[in-house]
Amino acid sequence: MAYRDSAAAQLARAFEQGQPEEAKKRAIGFWVGCETNDLSDPGLRHVTYFEEGWQCLHKELARLPGMFRQRGIEVAGIAIHFYDPYRELPQGPRLRPTK
Repeated sequence: MAYRDSAAAQLARAFEQGQPEEAKKRAIGFWVGCETNDLSDPGLRHVTYFEEGWQCLHKELARLPGMFRQRGIEVAGIAIHFYDPYRELPQGPRLRPTK
């Protein structure tokens, strides 16, 4: 899974890791995964939609199939990890307290 918090970053990371080409070579569906958990480690915040919120997540997920299709890869589906944090995402960005 190439977890990132934007469609462009998810696409880039997946291709960096060779995942779409591997799926195409094996003639299997390519699934894109996204993370919604709170990864409080500042070094991991770029891999989750926890801070971006529901609207951003869905806007970016809607872009993904077309972006992959432009690179010759059909997306079989999108997996959201996991339901409870997804259900609790706010509509807009989540603001973290500043120190």
